Amino acid sequence: SLHDALPISAAPRPRTERPSPLEAIRIIFRNPLELWTEAVYEEPYVAFRGLGGPLVLANDPKLVRHILVDNARNYRMGETRQMILRPIMRDGLVTAE
Repeated sequence: SLHDALPISAAPRPRTERPSPLEAIRIIFRNPLELWTEAVYEEPYVAFRGLGGPLVLANDPKLVRHILVDNARNYRMGETRQMILRPIMRDGLVTAE
């Protein structure tokens, strides 16, 4: 069947607790999506201090549209974060300005 022929992407199981700083560095280089806890996937947004400053992860479709489309000029990614993330995640939605 067509469904059987399509590749299946492996999604990481969300963590129940935050990793140690050393473990977080290893995870970022292996697969950054493995870093997030369950709350990141359940809440409309999650804000915390990340590498290089504050970080907000938006899940709610209206909030994503507000940030990426309606008010994109008001939200910038820091230069340090770009220098860290771009080599790991390449050019994509996460690293786009």
